[in-house]
Amino acid sequence: MKYITVIGLEVHAELSTKTKIYCSCKNSFGSEVNSNCCPNCTGMPGSLPTLNEKVVEYAIRMGYATNCTINPVCKADRKNYFYPDLPKAYQISQFDIPLCEHGYIDAVVDEEGNTKRIGITRIHIEEDAGKLIHSESFSGSLVDLNRCGVPLIEIVSEPDMRSAHEAKAYLDSIRAILQYLDISDCKMQEGSIRCDVNVSVMPEGAAQFGTRCEMKNVNGFSAVERAIEYEARRQMEILEAGGPISQPLGRPGGEELPAALQGGRPGLPLLPGAGPGGHCGAGGAAGGAPGHHPGAAGGKAAAVHEGNRPALL
Repeated sequence: MKYITVIGLEVHAELSTKTKIYCSCKNSFGSEVNSNCCPNCTGMPGSLPTLNEKVVEYAIRMGYATNCTINPVCKADRKNYFYPDLPKAYQISQFDIPLCEHGYIDAVVDEEGNTKRIGITRIHIEEDAGKLIHSESFSGSLVDLNRCGVPLIEIVSEPDMRSAHEAKAYLDSIRAILQYLDISDCKMQEGSIRCDVNVSVMPEGAAQFGTRCEMKNVNGFSAVERAIEYEARRQMEILEAGGPISQPLGRPGGEELPAALQGGRPGLPLLPGAGPGGHCGAGGAAGGAPGHHPGAAGGKAAAVHEGNRPALL
């Protein structure tokens, strides 16, 4: 039987602002461990986030560059999960009202310049988590919170790609746009751009997609290609043997992990922020729709303040 591979990608890109998304700590890679931290970064009780206006501006730039509708409402939500490098045990993100949605890009898929239009479901802003440090020089793991609060945009594609080659072409286009806009350095070796890969297969001619499996935080475009090829082949072999496809979080090596499900699925409780009635304005723009990633802190977290933050760039 012939099968069709269906691919959707979630690209996380760190933004090149001078300060973090919800505080005035420096946004820089390679600083001394835990040197760019404050009560917000470390999740101290009573600390209140203040949204960096540049983060909103950069996300809107990406939205316009990818033909998205820009939402006039900026709302934050809380996504709860427990990572040792996430001190407050939740991430401030956006769930039902992303900043940008319903866009597309025309990715060049061959040397003749032929393109394929790939839809973009949404682009939203969120904060990064910290980083665990492992070394043979000490037992256990240490936590570096410098990355906590580094601004991210998550770019969620439609499941429009049908091969690893098309996925690579899409990623190349996204990276080129980010670099042209000068909103992210896209240094994969520093984790500036990462990708969650969703893959399913279905019999040729089928009207319904198969069960998708997700591979998290793939940080190389060639690695994305290999992961897609491996996962598609694995699913086809299971279907040919008459077995079902489960929905784990997978690793390209074939190991299946229990699903830490996201985006309104069981597993990560979502606390919605204030709705449009109590929203904060993000400054000029237009659109809005159900989203993919939950997130964080309600009305106050979404307020844009400049006067008390002279270094928001």
